[in-house]
Amino acid sequence: YFNGKSALLKKRYAQRTQLVGLFINGKRPAVGARIVDKHDTIGIVTSSVYSPRFMSVIGIATVLPRFAVEGREVSLESHQNIELDPQSLERRATVTGLPFK
Repeated sequence: YFNGKSALLKKRYAQRTQLVGLFINGKRPAVGARIVDKHDTIGIVTSSVYSPRFMSVIGIATVLPRFAVEGREVSLESHQNIELDPQSLERRATVTGLPFK
């Protein structure tokens, strides 16, 4: 027995996240926007930008591994600038692999 065993086991079995790409419908979400599936937070948007190549908003996000399935539809929720853009509260996105294709 050693003092750090429980901490090591906890870290070993902690939920990890996976980096994925997103094709986002609508305007760019704020960095830190929550990615939700059936009201459960499954990840966050780490960056987003308009892509002239895809003629769409794309983003990079971290999600729980079981949700990192290419083609999966998810919702993005952002609570910033509600008074400026009421539609910024929720938008849809499609998970894709990286690099974007």
